[in-house]
Amino acid sequence: MTTTRWQISVGQISEWLPPLLYAAAVLISAWVLSDARRRRRFSLPAVAAWTFATLISPPIILPLYLLTRILTRQPDATDEVAASTPPTDTEADESVTLASISDDTGGQADDQSAKEIRRPLWRKKYALPLLYALALPLLYTLALLSAGAIYFYRDYHTFDAHLTRATNARLLGKRAVTIRAYRAALRLADDAHTRKLLAIQLAADGQTEAALAEFRAAERGGEPDELLPFRTAHALDTLDRPAEAHLEYQKFLQGNLCARSLPDMRCAEASARTQQIQSGVVGR
Repeated sequence: MTTTRWQISVGQISEWLPPLLYAAAVLISAWVLSDARRRRRFSLPAVAAWTFATLISPPIILPLYLLTRILTRQPDATDEVAASTPPTDTEADESVTLASISDDTGGQADDQSAKEIRRPLWRKKYALPLLYALALPLLYTLALLSAGAIYFYRDYHTFDAHLTRATNARLLGKRAVTIRAYRAALRLADDAHTRKLLAIQLAADGQTEAALAEFRAAERGGEPDELLPFRTAHALDTLDRPAEAHLEYQKFLQGNLCARSLPDMRCAEASARTQQIQSGVVGR
């Protein structure tokens, strides 16, 4: 069983970690917002302070909030109000009406009338407070998650992000992914160095024509790599265009890499290939 497809680089982990941590921070702070609003001890500024502090630093603020919550534990506002508030006149009237209906009619009519009368009371005592308690945290969560999604989406599609993914894929040997990432970066910005990196990957993948075009574009863009003529000559040689390859080999041999006291090892290869082309020998 091969494990290549399951390889995950540190760069990939660091790429996905910030969105996940942000989403977790939003959910935790939304819970703090919902919980703090139900406690009479916390004023509106205190609720806002706990909420946004938790969003900024959940590992530090959440334990502090839970500790404060335990030390100042008291009945929730809704529970306290519900327990201490006596029945209103409306509720009493509803109870009397319900009793009258029970006396006047049979069992089936009793049940139906009780349901019809208690339904508005249930909505008033439970449904509306529940909706009120959940509405603000839900809106808060949706707003922050939407803003975060837009930010991370834009950040994921920046020029630097594509280059980072290309580098990670190249280190993992995923050449097709590397090529796609370089091309995506070039759609955002025409960079000579990125074109050279793409050309190297295309040449290694056997796409010599496309690699040659990218090498030429990198040269026109001012790529300072002194190995660029050698790479271009090698691509031309692969395409069986020896006359053009000879010019590129000569350009490379006249460069600084081959003028040093310890020349680059590719200088000997370029010199030998130049002599072969001059002698009319085609082939490597």
